[in-house]
Amino acid sequence: MKNFPAPILAVTILTACNGASTSSNAVPRGVADVTSPTSVRQAAQIASAPTQLLYVGNAGNNSITVYGYKASGNIAPLRTISGPQTEIDSPGQLSQDVDGNLYVANGRQGARSAHPAVLVFAHGANGNVAPIRTIAGPLTGLHNVGALAVDQTTGNVFVVNLPDGLGATGTLLRFSSNATGNAAPSLRSAHTLPPALQLTFNSTNENLIIGHYIYEPEGATAGIRTVAKQFPNHGVPKDLYEISWFPGYGVVDDRTTKTYFASSDGIYRLAEDTVGIGPNNPSEKETFKPKPLSVITSDTCGGQLALAQGLEPDIYVTHSAAVAPWPICPSDAVYVYAHDANGKANPLRILTGAATLLNGPSGIYVGI
Repeated sequence: MKNFPAPILAVTILTACNGASTSSNAVPRGVADVTSPTSVRQAAQIASAPTQLLYVGNAGNNSITVYGYKASGNIAPLRTISGPQTEIDSPGQLSQDVDGNLYVANGRQGARSAHPAVLVFAHGANGNVAPIRTIAGPLTGLHNVGALAVDQTTGNVFVVNLPDGLGATGTLLRFSSNATGNAAPSLRSAHTLPPALQLTFNSTNENLIIGHYIYEPEGATAGIRTVAKQFPNHGVPKDLYEISWFPGYGVVDDRTTKTYFASSDGIYRLAEDTVGIGPNNPSEKETFKPKPLSVITSDTCGGQLALAQGLEPDIYVTHSAAVAPWPICPSDAVYVYAHDANGKANPLRILTGAATLLNGPSGIYVGI
């Protein structure tokens, strides 16, 4: 497996559309059964919010498109953030703080990004608008932003810095909730982190779960690493589940203590903080130890992955027809699966078509 000098941007999954139907953007009110102690604040947000929204970062045209979270078929976005004032350039993972401000991992492009930054947009931002804050500059240490997530409890911003092909290796950075401009990170890991395109928090909000892809210079296979938020031992992984030869990308955790990992062999559903390893070649699939709880084998191109933060714990997956290193999907789309889907599962709904303005979808987030 070779290193990736070109953009690695989207979950691309080669599967039939099965006739996606259109539906209204109307969102029913209600709150999922939330038992995790770290979900209480978020549950209060959801209860008071009039809608939940689906945010998609489009690397093909440098935009963020916003939909009702149950949007389906060929439906236009409710809002679009795009234009030169936004400074959006190859957007990656998206996240939100408790006020609904949108965070964008910006500039994951090529060997060294031309515009590495964390962009923050006000809740409800629309059109050609400037970010309300930007974290960028030499003191930040950002050189190729791969993954990003905001801690809903502290407001701290965690960023995975990708290797840049010019000597800078992968690092995990933490910025304070009010960081802006050329601000130094408040915490920095050792230079031992494999490249990753998505990170998430576990159900207790104590650990970061990082999905990483194969990277030969550091001898890393694809899989999941778990790191305590305080980076003990300089960020050396606490737990590790490797899927070995399968290229892997996005990761997300849900409130039922399950972790989902998207790869070119399907979407894996694992018990949280699973420690184990997969086969060394395609003929040894049965050697997974421990075996995944389920695998959606109808999604087989790999890519980004996001889990709904609201009414249902569905799995949202981006499909890209342009920006991916492995088999290209027939069209730009967002597929949505039931959280416990298995095997040749059909999606619950598909968002796709010219009216959606999806263009190389990469980052994805469900929030307020």
